[in-house]
Amino acid sequence: MPTTASTHAQVTPELRRAPTFVVEHAPDERRGLGGSWLESGVIGGFLLASGITAFLTCALSTPDLDSWAGDCRS
Repeated sequence: MPTTASTHAQVTPELRRAPTFVVEHAPDERRGLGGSWLESGVIGGFLLASGITAFLTCALSTPDLDSWAGDCRS
């Protein structure tokens, strides 16, 4: 099972290269839009994850949430 450090080491280079790739391959008049979608996607992902967490916290009782979250832990 990969550790957090090894996962971070694998993902970090991709995050640095993605904006360069997107901006370089976008048409000249659309480069700003292409680069902004990367940032919007990251922020959207954080908001989506926060919303799902808030929903589950409100929808499930504490014992149900603890038993379900306990199944997700390694």
